[in-house]
Amino acid sequence: MEVPGFDPVGNQLYETYLGLPQRNAALYDQANAILLAPKVRGHLRLMSALSDVATFPETMRMSEELVRLGFQHELSIFANSGHGQAGQTARYNDEQRTQFFVRHLRP
Repeated sequence: MEVPGFDPVGNQLYETYLGLPQRNAALYDQANAILLAPKVRGHLRLMSALSDVATFPETMRMSEELVRLGFQHELSIFANSGHGQAGQTARYNDEQRTQFFVRHLRP
């Protein structure tokens, strides 16, 4: 049975470190990266994978918030990967990350 609005993975990720949201609402607000989106400056590359149950939803929420704010960013999604990549997908991601750094961090 699913409960609307309940995120079991998010609860496992955050409650372990932050305690219950009802007891630490301010701490949850401080840890919410989406609320920091308006402060993002420079260049940003987000990356996630469809099978990554831990971070994919947050990656999509952050990307959507950046789009809503008009902030240009790069987004890479890997269809057949989980939280880590292997093989050709890992090599592709490494090359994309390297090229991002070359484009944006070169002196």
